Amino acid sequence: MSENTKEKIFWEIIDVLHRSALLPHIMIIGSWAEYLYPYYLGDGYLPNLKTRDVDIYFGNYYLEVPGADALIKNFSAAGFLLDEDFMDTGKFFKEGMEVEFLSSRMGSDPGMVEIPFTGVLAEKLDDLDMLQRIVIDVRGYEIAIPSPASYVAHKLYINPIRQPALKRPKDIEAVRSIWLFVKQKPEELAAFKMLLTRLSDERRERIIEVATANGLTEIL
Repeated sequence: MSENTKEKIFWEIIDVLHRSALLPHIMIIGSWAEYLYPYYLGDGYLPNLKTRDVDIYFGNYYLEVPGADALIKNFSAAGFLLDEDFMDTGKFFKEGMEVEFLSSRMGSDPGMVEIPFTGVLAEKLDDLDMLQRIVIDVRGYEIAIPSPASYVAHKLYINPIRQPALKRPKDIEAVRSIWLFVKQKPEELAAFKMLLTRLSDERRERIIEVATANGLTEIL
């Protein structure tokens, strides 16, 4: 699949979220957040777009959004297919691209939870609470993505447990690339230092350990 095709489908996903009234309440995370970072960090940042997975974070699974009941209908109208195990996974597909919704465990057990009104499931994951949202204006859409500072911290923290393990080196390279631009933004640099001070000892120590092991001591 060409990069242009992947980008075209990504923007179709954004439009579906917009028409389903969910765009203000979600955050694009994972590699597609990196795709959006040039709109915040500047055109010099070049993301790696090999991934076909679009991760959509709906953090508060108690939040009821009027109009969200159209989500499945709007995905279908845009040519997306439901996963054959949709009632268990909540995933949509189009031309090899996969859309998955994620949420936070919020102290609950792991598993799946329904986004209110939608009939769509989100997988509850640990540690996504580390991601702090910023909003960028792109193509007439206001889209939330993780602040680069929190994205770097989160990537470092989860690296030792990242699955599949073959993605761990790629994530470290993403951190290296993003950090070159973070350190040129005083507000992001300050945000990263502040984030470290507010983390639990366990989280902060693992971030320091992973950064040190990968020659990223300048981050610290």
